[in-house]
Amino acid sequence: MWTPALLCALLAGLWAPAAAETALTLARSNFTAVLGALPPATDAVVEFYASWCPACRHFQPTFEQLAVHLASQPAPTVVLTRLDCAVEV
Repeated sequence: MWTPALLCALLAGLWAPAAAETALTLARSNFTAVLGALPPATDAVVEFYASWCPACRHFQPTFEQLAVHLASQPAPTVVLTRLDCAVEV
């Protein structure tokens, strides 16, 4: 299903074929280490969300789908990550 967020990602050139990987989950304890370990030419998009938020829960499947597509590229230049602010902040 095409959602507005996925369509925007497609138009921005971020959409790729599907794969089995998903977005990386960040925590306060590993935020710097995970993002610092990414290859130099790789950008990270961090979704700061709250697990109780209806809008965040509505966006989650689209974000997951985009993460799967991006991870399937031979040399991904964008990695999607997420941090649950309700837990970590």
